[in-house]
Amino acid sequence: MTQYRFIASLDETCLEIEQVGNSIIVKNSILLEIKDKVLTASRITGIDVHDIRDGKKKVIYLYYKHVDKVCRESSGVEEFSTPLIHVKHTKTPLGNYTTIIPSGIFPVDYLVLSSGQVAIVIPGRREVYIERDKLDTVVIYIS
Repeated sequence: MTQYRFIASLDETCLEIEQVGNSIIVKNSILLEIKDKVLTASRITGIDVHDIRDGKKKVIYLYYKHVDKVCRESSGVEEFSTPLIHVKHTKTPLGNYTTIIPSGIFPVDYLVLSSGQVAIVIPGRREVYIERDKLDTVVIYIS
């Protein structure tokens, strides 16, 4: 089973991104796992789904309580790629964010992580089904 692990910085916190087999795991104040057509997210405080670009795209917003933990690991990188994902961290005057672009085996075009929220962009023709199995955990099915 192929496994990659990288530490990137998101503001002053560590963002751990792992690729284990055909799944992507993102750990910070949020725990997000992306598999074939299922996304599981823990520590979620809210969720919204919106159509954008005249219905050509959908955005799933996941909100979480951002916990400030200083990134002490020296392996923080700005950009990296594996066979299944490309990750890039961007710093702007308005704030910092990390973009994850998965390969075509996932139903997700890209994800943007910032302090307190994740935006998951998918094709507009896809259907989204959301299931809350605990108070702070959601399972998102994309068909």
